[in-house]
Amino acid sequence: MKMSEAEIALRQQLQTIYDEREAATIAAMVLEYLTGFSRMDRLVKKDKLLTAGQLQSLTAMRQRLMQHEPVQYVLKEAWFAGLKLYVNNQVLIPRPETEELVDWIINDVKASGKNVFQNNITEADKTTSLKIIDIGTGSGCIALALKKAMPKAEVWGCDASDSALTVARRNGATLDIRVDFVSVDFLNAAQRKQLPAVDIIVSNP
Repeated sequence: MKMSEAEIALRQQLQTIYDEREAATIAAMVLEYLTGFSRMDRLVKKDKLLTAGQLQSLTAMRQRLMQHEPVQYVLKEAWFAGLKLYVNNQVLIPRPETEELVDWIINDVKASGKNVFQNNITEADKTTSLKIIDIGTGSGCIALALKKAMPKAEVWGCDASDSALTVARRNGATLDIRVDFVSVDFLNAAQRKQLPAVDIIVSNP
């Protein structure tokens, strides 16, 4: 099957459960993931045949998508604040509106004049001027985005779920962003006391 034919067929099938625009977006994401080609590349190489392996993967993905499974879980990836994150069903899918929260925090810190934005890795963990904790960190999207933007801030990501922390730590390692991800149940007062004093507390809305 040609690459263009596969994308059209998937889009048409998805339109039975999604609106036309969303179906097109999901189909494009799947074909880009499978082929490694951008939208423009797929237009240029529209007659390129998918391999047997790609067709097999496409069939499996289509079955999951037709069961209303989010495309981010099917592809095991999601983008947030310019970061490509690994996600699975143990964490929430990062939402675009949460990026607004990250932008608000960054702009607020800039206005405060705190010197945490210089990308000097040797000093990244020496700052005492700004400590941030992300409660219910999930995939680690907020904590990682804040640490990338403010490398000299000390950022913690907390979650009661060990499965979620595994995802967050994987993202931190893959992106090479140093965030301390720790297991904390905020209903447990003793565990809360183990956390350091912080300047900013973030909770994923």
